[in-house]
Amino acid sequence: MMDVMIQMDVLWRVKWTKCTVDKLLAKQRARDKPLLNFTLQLMDKVHYEMASAYSGPAAGQTTSDADAEHTATDDSDAEHTATDDSDAEDTATDDSDAEHTATDDSDAEHTATDDSDAEDTATDDSDAEDTATDDSDAEHTATDDSDAEHTATDDSDAEHTATDDSDAEDTATDDSDAEHTATDDSDAEHTATDDSDAEHTATDDSDAEHTATDDSDAEHTATDDSDADYTVAAASDGEAEAARLLLALVTELSFTCLCSVVRGS
Repeated sequence: MMDVMIQMDVLWRVKWTKCTVDKLLAKQRARDKPLLNFTLQLMDKVHYEMASAYSGPAAGQTTSDADAEHTATDDSDAEHTATDDSDAEDTATDDSDAEHTATDDSDAEHTATDDSDAEDTATDDSDAEDTATDDSDAEHTATDDSDAEHTATDDSDAEHTATDDSDAEDTATDDSDAEHTATDDSDAEHTATDDSDAEHTATDDSDAEHTATDDSDAEHTATDDSDADYTVAAASDGEAEAARLLLALVTELSFTCLCSVVRGS
């Protein structure tokens, strides 16, 4: 509180001295007074700098947002905005931890273009029965499968043809109940174009940590407010002393200028 009072006192004295010099300059305008002009310019600069420094928020005033909710351009600790992922549910453009959107696989059931964990669609094989273009019950090779090991051209419970795949693992064109291929979502992990239930990709938010373009629940980025409020620091004793010394210097120059004008007149 004392520092604030000192600052206000210094500012008032600078204003008073500036007014005095202004009046003196008006009286001596017809004469060439370089020192007086220099003093006036110096006073203008001092007045501007001190006004800028001491006309802002008062010491201790809070300038950040509330701990409860961030603004619309930031993430709230409770819920993210529509452009980010919420810790509870992802937006329509991301995967929800609970259920995937229509363009992704749901952990519970696949969409019509993928395999369902319960039953495959007409274009894939069923866990119960293979279709005419289906696969064997054991393991596939790159082009087929077999209960033991398939040859390069086919597979089967005994032997399958080259157009089938197995109930255990699908080929690159089908979904396996265990793991999806690169074009589908795996129940365990999503591919790079989808969200994993465990971790989001670089274009989405992870439930654990946000990417650099989003806010982390733990720490905000440099473009957001921290949950901890920051306050405007009060001027230190050193700053107050510097202001007093500056005022003394300006005052001395002003009186030197006054004396010069008096002697010249």
